[in-house]
Amino acid sequence: MKRFIMKRISVVLSVLVTVYGLYAQDGPPPPDWSVTVSGYGKGAFTPIQYAGESKDASGNKTAAQTYTGLGASWGFQYPSLGLTVNAGSETIGVHADVQFDKTGIAVGNNGYAYVKPFGFVSMKFGKYIDGTLGGKVGGTDFSTFVLPEKGEDNIFTRFLSSENTSANAGYETSITVDGNSGKAEKGVLLFLTPIKGLTLGLNLPSMGQAVSGANTFPWGDKQTAAEYVWGNAQATAGYAIEGVGLVRAQYVGVKNGVVNAGEWKLEDYVGGAPNSRVEAAFAYTGVQGLTLDVGGKYYLPTDGTYTDHGDVRSDYARGVVLALGAQYNGGGFGKGSYTIEGRVDGAFGGKYKVTPSGASSAQDAENGINLNAHLSPSYNLGVCTIGGDFGFELQSDNKVGGTEDKAGYTRLGAGIWFQKDLGVAKYIKAGVGAALPYTDNADNEHGIVISVPIIFQYIFF
Repeated sequence: MKRFIMKRISVVLSVLVTVYGLYAQDGPPPPDWSVTVSGYGKGAFTPIQYAGESKDASGNKTAAQTYTGLGASWGFQYPSLGLTVNAGSETIGVHADVQFDKTGIAVGNNGYAYVKPFGFVSMKFGKYIDGTLGGKVGGTDFSTFVLPEKGEDNIFTRFLSSENTSANAGYETSITVDGNSGKAEKGVLLFLTPIKGLTLGLNLPSMGQAVSGANTFPWGDKQTAAEYVWGNAQATAGYAIEGVGLVRAQYVGVKNGVVNAGEWKLEDYVGGAPNSRVEAAFAYTGVQGLTLDVGGKYYLPTDGTYTDHGDVRSDYARGVVLALGAQYNGGGFGKGSYTIEGRVDGAFGGKYKVTPSGASSAQDAENGINLNAHLSPSYNLGVCTIGGDFGFELQSDNKVGGTEDKAGYTRLGAGIWFQKDLGVAKYIKAGVGAALPYTDNADNEHGIVISVPIIFQYIFF
């Protein structure tokens, strides 16, 4: 019996030694997750910016002044500096933009968990800006110092977890619920890819606005009325045609306003009332080096009312927006290469009824046509890249009761810049930009603005 037991122990030890030897040779099994760190940052410094004399509609003058500033080129008051951390596997993980551009560390544009339970299903939970199906040609970082141009969302709106319309002509989504006002920051984004080339997206943004008196488990009043969330839903479809481009269409809901005891009312809005809309776009990529993206939006009329400078407006319809963006990179990379980037954006067909302050009857009104165009060519000299930005905006007169209100204006701007590349997608740029004087649609006279910006950007993959 003793000999039998010893033989069995010997066999077990032999198996253990064999397993250990294989483990030592091959090492432990690889983890099913990973951590990656990348970075993005951009900032602009203007050692000198001159604003000429201006005058308001009443004739009050503001003397010419000079300024010095530091921030982001799109107008944010701090440089955008940060890192991006992605931790997880192909099926589940977390993605976070860590920003250092304020007084401390904060979450940037993205801070979400992603889950992919099936190969054709993926979800995001949290804060995000997702450009998977969004506009493909945005503005340049120098155009802000010449004449602000429309962003990529004016072609086709990206998926945003908060303020579904924040990038569209200044119309922001906000809500006041039983006296609690603010903008929610979190959302849920669902993607389906049932067949090759087809992407379906559903965005449920703007969650987190408190509702007084809510007693549901487990969040109590720290949640959002379903009517608000689903009223701001964004449903999108995109189909990629190999060797040709990307076709997209979507519905973007806008549910703004004030709710008391379950009753929705439109609140005052700076610049106009919000409208839900349908959008369509096509990005052509069939020619090497060329991206051509054209899109359109039709805004659905609203039967709500709102006030603007004391006037009561109703039956507001923003009309139609058409946008075209193009970028062409020629000559490869390095010395002798060149880039031409351009945008043309137009808005027309806006109609509403207005009851002027103190009047008793409403009049039909029409918004004038707005046309915004930009051109930015550049050429690589080897030692640096030289480029220019040219901007033009035309606003025709509005009509109230069939009479033009002389609200039209024309704006022009131009600039020249030099850029030193410091690696792939890393550079420092300096130049001079000028926005010429103009009179706006409220008869305010704006003087010339001359800027000398220094812009930097880094991207680490």
